[in-house]
Parts: sequence; structure tokens; C-alpha cells
Amino acid sequence: MMSYLEITSFIASILAVWLTIQKNKWCWFWNALSALLYSIYFFQIQLIADAILQYFFILVSIFGYYQWNETKKPIENQLKYLNNAYRFAIGFFVICLTLIMGKTLELYTIASIPYLDSFCFALSLIATILAIKKYIDNWPIWIFTNAIYITMYIYKAAYLTAFLYGLFFILAFKGWMTWKKQLAIN
Repeated sequence: MMSYLEITSFIASILAVWLTIQKNKWCWFWNALSALLYSIYFFQIQLIADAILQYFFILVSIFGYYQWNETKKPIENQLKYLNNAYRFAIGFFVICLTLIMGKTLELYTIASIPYLDSFCFALSLIATILAIKKYIDNWPIWIFTNAIYITMYIYKAAYLTAFLYGLFFILAFKGWMTWKKQLAIN
């Protein structure tokens, strides 16, 4: 059943992603607000890693705002791709974090799907950091992660949130194409 908390979180999240695609620094405020609201909601539906991730998003949102605010040159001039060494390191990090966090949640919490939740946590962590650093690679990671989240939220009967992540899936494609186009122009 949809709650007011889920509905409010949904609206704040849509604003956050749309503003991120526009490279508007206020995306970080809306990211923080949606994260705060979703942290409560995810604890309620026993997605513990997802709830913990929201606190990371709040901290990152503060950092992201200042990072995007202090820049002297347009964001379009700072867009870039990861090299293969970083891609490998990121893959290794995601696997390790998933296994460690998944086992910890399995043993010490009431998490209902600890490993899948932890995998999405690790991917989201990486994608967020890459977005702050203006790596175009953040978007394909979000596309993949959002596809997994959709399934996970349907399983948890969080249908509005599953719909939200369906929108995120589409918006991530838009973000990817927009950023790639802007990098090609510059």
C-alpha cells in the first residue's frame, strides 16, 4: 500500500534526477531530501542496505552541491570517461562490498534480501561518485542498477517506488545521451 512518505519521496526524487540531467546544482538539494524520506521508508520495508545508502546520498548531496557550485568552468567542459583500469577497480570494489555487506546484513539485521540489496547499494555508491566527478560512465551504471531495483521493489510491493525506478531507468538513458552529446560538442 502506498504511503504519503513514499509519494513525497517519489516527487522529490523525480525533481532531483531531472535537475541532474540539466546539470543544475540544485539537484543535490532534492537528492538529499528524497534520500532522507526514502531512508525512513526503506527501513519500514526492510531494505536495510537501501536505507543506509540514503544516508550516504545525503552526505554526497552536500559534497555534490559544493563541488558543482565551486567550479569556474561550465560542467560540459568537465565531462569525461573512465579508463579501463578504473573500470576494473570499480568492478572489484562492487563485488567485495556486495559480499561483505550482504553477509553482514544476513547475519545481523532483518534485511529481507541482503545480497541483492547490497549489490544495488554498491552500484549506487559508485554511480553517485562518478556523477559528482562528471564521469559519463555513471549513466550506464544507473541504467543497470535501476533495472535491478525495479524488480526488487516489485518483489517488496513498493509499486510507486518501482515505477519511480522505471522513470529513473528512462531518465538515465536521457542523461547518458545528453552528456555524451555535450562531450562530443566540446
